[in-house]
Amino acid sequence: MRECTLESHFITNWLSNEDKALSQILMPCAMLLRLGIIVFSASLKTLGKAQEFLNKIKANDFKNIALIEMEYFKVDSFLFLSYLFRHWEFDEQIIMTIESCTKPYRAVPELKKSAYALAIVNTLFSMHSYDKKIAIERCVEIIQEASAQGVKFSLDNFVHNAQKVKS
Repeated sequence: MRECTLESHFITNWLSNEDKALSQILMPCAMLLRLGIIVFSASLKTLGKAQEFLNKIKANDFKNIALIEMEYFKVDSFLFLSYLFRHWEFDEQIIMTIESCTKPYRAVPELKKSAYALAIVNTLFSMHSYDKKIAIERCVEIIQEASAQGVKFSLDNFVHNAQKVKS
């Protein structure tokens, strides 16, 4: 709950002057983004494989978790979440934004901005990112990649708000 509150405040502060409509799309995406992880976690516990999974992601220094998820579930938690949302008939824009957040450059043109924004929020609030400076640097790289794709965010505005939230 604490992380969701921090994410919500960050999204509001970051996008309030840049793109209010985007913040309204991004808020439910960010809030629901961890649901796939929660379902996977419950499944691992039920199967008695939670410790084994944790050992694997620790051994991999909490990097490329999606690959380990693929090994166990044949799908990563974001794609799984999009399957759930399609089944529950969620808004297609939310589903496609979540599907694209790990590879926002692949998003359809009309969703690139929301996909990049969600990728930024996901990176900044990664459950496995303990170093504020590294998380912000990675987000800056994503913003630069977005710019190369024609998606503009104010770098100064992002850095200012990211430093406030993650301090």
